[in-house]
Amino acid sequence: MDTGAPRVAVLLLLALASVAGRCSAACTGPVATPLPAVTPSPAVIPEVTAVPLDLPAGAFGAAIEGAAVNAAGDIYAADYRGGGAPPSSAVGLVLQGDRGTGRVWDPARASLVVITQGDAPTPPLVAGGRFLPDGGLLLTDAANGRLLRVNGTAVAVACADVEMLQPNDVAVSPPRRADGGRAGWAAPTAYLSGQRYTADTTAGASGELWTCRDGKATRYPPALLAAAGIHRTNGIEVSPDGSALYLTAATNVGGTVTANRIFRFAVDGATGALRRALPDLFNEWTGSAAAVDADGMRVDVRGDLYVTRNGAGAVEVLSPAGALTRVIRFPTLRGPSNVAFGGPRGGTLVAIDI
Repeated sequence: MDTGAPRVAVLLLLALASVAGRCSAACTGPVATPLPAVTPSPAVIPEVTAVPLDLPAGAFGAAIEGAAVNAAGDIYAADYRGGGAPPSSAVGLVLQGDRGTGRVWDPARASLVVITQGDAPTPPLVAGGRFLPDGGLLLTDAANGRLLRVNGTAVAVACADVEMLQPNDVAVSPPRRADGGRAGWAAPTAYLSGQRYTADTTAGASGELWTCRDGKATRYPPALLAAAGIHRTNGIEVSPDGSALYLTAATNVGGTVTANRIFRFAVDGATGALRRALPDLFNEWTGSAAAVDADGMRVDVRGDLYVTRNGAGAVEVLSPAGALTRVIRFPTLRGPSNVAFGGPRGGTLVAIDI
């Protein structure tokens, strides 16, 4: 979510990218090799073209964001406007997983989650979401610096900090056993990104990275972000084995976007904590591509990273080694902001456009 960038018309597109066997955040898959060396992209990059989804007029507002998929493959998004939901406060059903593209936002079965202001100082701005293996839903409230957990109709604050910038997007550690497998499932760790969109950005100050675990929000050291040259942070995702965190970073100079990169952070697999060390540079766009923001990201069970290119009308697929392996084109839009795997067997990729 680029809070300083102009909004464009809302549109949702569906990419049928032959990705059967992929899986949502509620699933686990093959273990990827931790922090592989970055390798160059192949000379010829295959491309596929997305298919548009025709949503009812007014189903979502201009701040559609936060794609999240549950264990059934149902995909939800933020800024749902059905049922009289106020702007930016609700997530609602986009695509029902049991019927693939045959059932898009069926009003007879639609469901939604509305976040009220409650005791928060300002009205909520729901920007990011992820479902958990137990069926709970995590939602970011970018207006109040907090992460919310929704179970049924109950909404609780998972963690919050008055110093938190936004948060915009959220990623979740994969399921793992507690105490070496002797004590059931460990509590998940959530990772939060946020950005301050200004004409000139500053490394270590224009973007933030937080973890949320057991009700406590912990800020990744700004000095390490500054040392790595990380300005605006936005898209965020975790590798399938939980050993690495991916984070996008963009730079503004004089009102112009001059750089877009993805950094890879090492994660302590036993605790989900981010290691206090400089991240690796996982991918960097050059030439005119450097001015196109990398926004939302999702990883499949093989560790391939699907990155929205907000302004280029595409999703680029990067291998676990950082090589560009495929491009998914969206001919009727330019601003895809987030993606999610859903549908039968998690084999359908839905992209959302702001």
